[in-house]
Amino acid sequence: MSDEIKIPVKYLALVVIIIAVMGLYFFGSKITGFSIRGVSEDEAKGNLMSFFSQEIPDSEIVVLSSSKQGDFYRFVVTIDGESVPFYVTGDGRYMALDLIPLK
Repeated sequence: MSDEIKIPVKYLALVVIIIAVMGLYFFGSKITGFSIRGVSEDEAKGNLMSFFSQEIPDSEIVVLSSSKQGDFYRFVVTIDGESVPFYVTGDGRYMALDLIPLK
């Protein structure tokens, strides 16, 4: 009789995939720039305000409202008195002026 333990290949592959996904979750953004997790609404707002302070430093900017819409945060911002909606991606890295619904 053999004292070897044989692990089926499908279970070994499953363990490797789980470890890879966990690695991306915890360390992916530092290594590859890819991140599964998102940022909080406050972090997204901070990123947006930081962008404005660098790009238009002499303007008066006030966030009137914010909400979560799907994978985006929607911020209504006044820039020198003009109200404009902005969308920030869930990871807090990109901004758009508008979203185009596909359905």
